[in-house]
Amino acid sequence: MKTFDVVQGSPEWIKLRMNIPTASELDALISPTLKIRTGEGPQTYLYQKLCCAVTGIPPDDFQSFAMGQGSILEHEAIPWFEFAHD
Repeated sequence: MKTFDVVQGSPEWIKLRMNIPTASELDALISPTLKIRTGEGPQTYLYQKLCCAVTGIPPDDFQSFAMGQGSILEHEAIPWFEFAHD
């Protein structure tokens, strides 16, 4: 596994994620029961990754409510997690 020292959500982070499947996007390819998905979902995902690779332009930025809450609460959660897990 490769790791990169970039800020989550930064332009560098977006560029790194643009052309590769990421863990947070694997649900487009694999179901929760680990079956390979078929139909339009995987095809759409493939087209999106292909377009990003060809154009060099990232997809539109989307943020769900849960993602927004996670970003807001992350600064509080990190010190608590570090304290709780030494």
